[in-house]
Amino acid sequence: MTILIFGGTGLIGTSTVAQLCADGEIVAVVARRKPDDGELLELAGQYTFHEGDITNTDFVSSVVNETKPTGIIHLAAMLIGGCEKDPAAAHEVNVNGTMHILRAAAKAKVKRFIFASTIAVYGGGDGPFEESMDPSTRSVYGASKFYSEISGRRFARQHDISYTALRYSGVIGPASVKGEGMAATRDKIKGTVDGNDVEISMVSGDERTQYTYISEAVDATLAALRHPNPKYPVYNVAGPDENCVSFKEYYALIKRLVPNAGKVQFTGRCMRGGGRMATNRMREDLNVTPTITVEQGLREELSKKGLL
Repeated sequence: MTILIFGGTGLIGTSTVAQLCADGEIVAVVARRKPDDGELLELAGQYTFHEGDITNTDFVSSVVNETKPTGIIHLAAMLIGGCEKDPAAAHEVNVNGTMHILRAAAKAKVKRFIFASTIAVYGGGDGPFEESMDPSTRSVYGASKFYSEISGRRFARQHDISYTALRYSGVIGPASVKGEGMAATRDKIKGTVDGNDVEISMVSGDERTQYTYISEAVDATLAALRHPNPKYPVYNVAGPDENCVSFKEYYALIKRLVPNAGKVQFTGRCMRGGGRMATNRMREDLNVTPTITVEQGLREELSKKGLL
């Protein structure tokens, strides 16, 4: 297979590229900037890189025509912080950008399309949230993703493209997240392992999210990509139920593993967390059963960095 990944240098993208390369697939990566460190640099030569922006229709058409992909994984997006600051830009990137890719895919007769959505479409709360529930998003980010789920699915049906949306929940892993949002907040908390004190002004620390370790997010992504006939148009992607923890509990795990970690001061107002996710569809149709706990994921990551 030839797989084209838009947004292939981010948290999910980096590990997805690495796994596809390990599987012997032909991989093309699209991002606004070339990777300057980390795993993708080590993999240089095993994939092709195309620098550009998904809001540029000519660029998108050109890269799809050049790479002739069997399938597309669309991970590129403006995250929640940027979306709330600039709703117009959020629409241009998350909605129009997605449609630019879909139009190019239709012209190139691409048959498989994976769209990265988010648990933000549910609007937060306790859950458990099931894919069949009516979304009640409270954010520009969540709204832009849900609109792209609906419009993308309709467009794909009209052009004989198999289109699957994956609603990722609290993905954690070694790569950093570019942009503002809950994932960036987790990265900031994780930065305390270097002994630095941090202030978190975006949240109160009590918000709960069901975390997903990156390897299992990749497993679900590739299972959806390779599924011959997905039963559902949308799947929640989340870790085991016990991974539904607050930011404060996440920091407590880090502090337990690295006693010399810096302090975290939460100064923000309490927001609605992601809540608990129902993962029956992922388990039963994608055959992905998550088992990696937050602590196990942190241990693996910190061990690789020589901190344990």
